[in-house]
Amino acid sequence: MNAPIELHLGVRVRPENQPAFETFLREAIPVYEQNGGMRVRVIKSLADPCHMLEIIEYADRATFDADQVRVQTDPVLRALLQRWHALLDGPPTVVSWIDSTAACAPWPPELPLLRTRRLLLRAFQEADVDRVVELCADAEIARNTLFTPHPYTRDAALAWLHSHHRAMRASRGPTYAITVDDELVGAIGLGVDAAHNRAELGYWIGKKHWNRGIASEAAAAMLEHGFSTLNLGRIFAGHYLANPASGKVLRRIGMLHEGTFRRHVLRFGVWHDVEMYALLKTDWLAPRPAESAS
Repeated sequence: MNAPIELHLGVRVRPENQPAFETFLREAIPVYEQNGGMRVRVIKSLADPCHMLEIIEYADRATFDADQVRVQTDPVLRALLQRWHALLDGPPTVVSWIDSTAACAPWPPELPLLRTRRLLLRAFQEADVDRVVELCADAEIARNTLFTPHPYTRDAALAWLHSHHRAMRASRGPTYAITVDDELVGAIGLGVDAAHNRAELGYWIGKKHWNRGIASEAAAAMLEHGFSTLNLGRIFAGHYLANPASGKVLRRIGMLHEGTFRRHVLRFGVWHDVEMYALLKTDWLAPRPAESAS
């Protein structure tokens, strides 16, 4: 298979999970490959049989873009990904990313600038890669997000940056760099599900910039962009129960608590309850007091 796009992931399986992982691969790979145009290979390390290299090959750009949509929307694939993470001894790392089609894709993605009182939200640029590595190297960022790996490598940052234009081309929503006085301090985005006219709000802020109201200011701007420009009907967000500061951000921008998903996420070997918030466009348009910033 002549694959113009390849993703190489380094994974380590817990020793006691090796038999279950072998069974999982036999079950999961055919499901993953069933639509054609892609292949998954797993190479074991001779020095350490618990360490493996997973190689995912895509026949073309269209196959890759379609797969990204499947991973986000197909409940069977999402359940398989949860099982995969549960068997690993820590998060996977991006070893390499090969994309011979990238020259044909726009970079940076074309996004309208969003300005607030203190912030400029803009598209990420490839020149941001070292700053992203610096900010995401802090274990607290990985601990409070769903997919950020730790340790965080430059290859992981590049793969993440180049995923932004693919998401835009597939109508899966924008990811913005949060800047203060031209300094990159975090990221915020909307994961759009066009079929249901909704999006998930996600963000992270570099630790040294916490407690400055940056997340609230950026999130309010994303709500306005989502409802006014993208014409979404619903925006939702979640945070780990162990991260109440994020809940304060969501309440401050007017989002409503809808419930608790118990033992919803397995992250670094720990199960987390997730507090869910949402806002409808009709809620956003209706006048209502926001929570005090104090």
